[in-house]
Amino acid sequence: MQLLKNLCGIHAPSGDEEKMHAFLMEYIQSNMNSWVQQPLVLHGEDFSIALSLFLENQGQQFLLIWTILVSM
Repeated sequence: MQLLKNLCGIHAPSGDEEKMHAFLMEYIQSNMNSWVQQPLVLHGEDFSIALSLFLENQGQQFLLIWTILVSM
């Protein structure tokens, strides 16, 4: 529930999503070691400020679980 409160407290209107992106990257990097399954995190210059998380599905496919597209 605290994560939801933190997300709702971030002012990130359309066209100004950098704060949300930074929060999510910090959260993912700080917490993913404690997750049962490690996601593949795609982000960086090639993705603008898009962020995608993928989980392997029984060793065969990757399942997209979150994508944030940010206007530049």
